[in-house]
Amino acid sequence: MQTNAREQFLVACEQWKKGLLAEAVKYFEASIRIFDADFSAHFQLGKLYLYGVNGTDKVVDLEKAEKHLAYAVRLGKAAATVAGEMQGPTAEALFHLGVANYAIASERAREGYPHKEYLQQGADCFVEATERNPRLAEAYYHAAKCFALLRKLNGPDDEESAAHSMKNVERAIWLD
Repeated sequence: MQTNAREQFLVACEQWKKGLLAEAVKYFEASIRIFDADFSAHFQLGKLYLYGVNGTDKVVDLEKAEKHLAYAVRLGKAAATVAGEMQGPTAEALFHLGVANYAIASERAREGYPHKEYLQQGADCFVEATERNPRLAEAYYHAAKCFALLRKLNGPDDEESAAHSMKNVERAIWLD
């Protein structure tokens, strides 16, 4: 079973490399249907749904990106309890999950819908990503951005978000 799933996964990666994004989605989904507990398949499919745009294809679907990246994080955390080398990949999955939550918040804000919850989830993901990989400078930057926007939503009395924003900006600068 896992061999068939891995074959589908490798074909998906090859299709993605060629720029055939819609085909890559189909093969990643086939891989997951065969073996659902594959961190790499969920992680890659989540990234494809998050960033998947080129000259011929657009497969961006933020809700699907969030779903697959959240599942990849769940699988990564479980694997990291027995295999320390999964801390880095799990941190990356958390980072991209944070980006997905931030993108959903931005989309909802443009449409006039409540979005604070997604900003907070994004900030939480970025913070946890830095806990798992303290050298992930872009996660500090994005955490700072989320906390600054949360302060804007909560009002100038939100000292906690302001402090988190400044602390994360400082760390991002030091690592850059």
